Amino acid sequence: MEHIDWLLSLSPEVNWFLRVCLSAFCGGLIGFERDRRYKEAGVRTHTLVCLTGALVMVTSKYGFTDLAGIPGYQVDPSKLASGVITGIGFLGAGLIFVRNQSISGLTTAAGIWATAGIGMAVGSGLIWVGILSTVLVLTIQLCGRRFGSLFGIKELETINLRVKDEENAIDEIEKILNTHNLRIVRFEIQRLKRGVAIDVVLFVAHTGRVNADDLYRELAACDLIMTVRQ
Repeated sequence: MEHIDWLLSLSPEVNWFLRVCLSAFCGGLIGFERDRRYKEAGVRTHTLVCLTGALVMVTSKYGFTDLAGIPGYQVDPSKLASGVITGIGFLGAGLIFVRNQSISGLTTAAGIWATAGIGMAVGSGLIWVGILSTVLVLTIQLCGRRFGSLFGIKELETINLRVKDEENAIDEIEKILNTHNLRIVRFEIQRLKRGVAIDVVLFVAHTGRVNADDLYRELAACDLIMTVRQ
């Protein structure tokens, strides 16, 4: 608490800049977690979103004080904040992908939205709220799947394969998935050329943590599988 009091006792410009720096740090932590999971938005994106949220809030609260009291001017700090929320909605929508009836990027988009909120909180002066919210967001992203697996909630993943057009191809793939505690919920097949290759989209369910590197390495090593992509 003494550190926060010291921060507030600094000159206004230094105080505001430190809020922006703290927001960038909080956003970077969230982005680092996303980078480790190879998500679309990582450290740079989350850092910039959180930093900008704080910068907009500082500007909204303190950037128009010279206009206060002037006839004909009405300062409303909430206007810029509402603009941030609208802009983040467009940015988040760009991270959501619909492919083969499967949706990806929802959690990353929600994280971007939360990161903007953290930046706005810190920028407006609610420093402890921003810090604790960062911890909460990281906890949800890191442990969310583990909590779900405790209650038997299954995660769905999509795996795209190009395999040789042979009768036992799907059976061989299923054997590999079973060794990683994965179960095929449904699959879609498109034959490219009879007797040569087919494209297979697998929708697999799993509980708990899956070592993706080992899984894809084993799939790539299978003689019947020509290409693998997530």
